[in-house]
Amino acid sequence: MITDQKIKELIDQKLVDSDNYVVDVSVKPGNKIIILLDNDRGISIDECVAMSRHVESGLNREEEDFELNVMSPGLTEPFKIVRQYKKNVGKQVDVTTTDNKKVRGTLLSADDKGIRIEIKTSERVVGKKKKQVITRIIDLNYSEIKTTKLKVPGVYLQIELWLRFGVCRKDSVCNFTVKEIILPTNATISVYYIYIWGSN
Repeated sequence: MITDQKIKELIDQKLVDSDNYVVDVSVKPGNKIIILLDNDRGISIDECVAMSRHVESGLNREEEDFELNVMSPGLTEPFKIVRQYKKNVGKQVDVTTTDNKKVRGTLLSADDKGIRIEIKTSERVVGKKKKQVITRIIDLNYSEIKTTKLKVPGVYLQIELWLRFGVCRKDSVCNFTVKEIILPTNATISVYYIYIWGSN
């Protein structure tokens, strides 16, 4: 049986002296292995490929078959670990609290206990004809947060794009599919969210 712990051990071997870090690891029914990797500068396709090959080399398909997915966290997916909060300080986030209140604002800071958000609302103020922009600072402990997502500008393109690498051979795990590409407004085209798997 392939366990989360076994996969984490293989990942840790690869991440020695690396700035990359694990966001999540799961082994679902049918041995569908999902590994989310990230880096404070963003994770590359090559790094996902390298991790995929390393993990696969530590498993034996003849003993137990599996499906392996190594990917970067989707920009529209909720944060899972504190380091994701720290990585996105200064950016706009959408927070849902445990009592289902919605908070949108700028993530000012994050530590091991919680986060600080600056929110701006347009409100009527006594003595003013027009609504005024009111700025408030909110502190939230992680125990008060249900989900936090990055507020992503731009459009989403759902595509299937086969990428070919010069190192690939027919008998190697080298068929990589990009399932989603996000193009932020006023930014150069970058691959932020990728699914990678091999086919024999």
